[in-house]
Amino acid sequence: MKQLMISLAALLLAGCFTYVPYEQATPRAGDHVTADLTPGGSEELARLVGPRVGSVRGQVLTADGNSMLLSVSSTTSYDDQTTDWKGEQVAVPLGNVNQILTKKFSAGRTLMLTAAVVGVGILGAKILTGVDQSNHNGSTGGGGQNPN
Repeated sequence: MKQLMISLAALLLAGCFTYVPYEQATPRAGDHVTADLTPGGSEELARLVGPRVGSVRGQVLTADGNSMLLSVSSTTSYDDQTTDWKGEQVAVPLGNVNQILTKKFSAGRTLMLTAAVVGVGILGAKILTGVDQSNHNGSTGGGGQNPN
């Protein structure tokens, strides 16, 4: 039961966040961002992040008006192939970035996921309770004809 509760909590936490457009001109250190690269930015950063990379995701270590230093967690190519990274640092010039997205808590997703998990739990409990009751209908067994 404890493992089930831990699994449900992990599932809920995974569905609680989404990426939305960043509202400030310069990212802040500590923010988790996705930098969607311009075509020229993809070409310029290819030697660092690989060919045809459309976006770089990671945590901002430092940033100023010209660039941001990311601890990269993943890259995504133009054909939607994701490559996981282990925190390698990459300097991304802001002039090579088309859009910056930031990780934000999503109350709507959390509510929908919680409702779905609770609903499935209730349905599962009702099904299991119904199965259990059908196995205990008060019969004492036997089932054959009375020999008398």
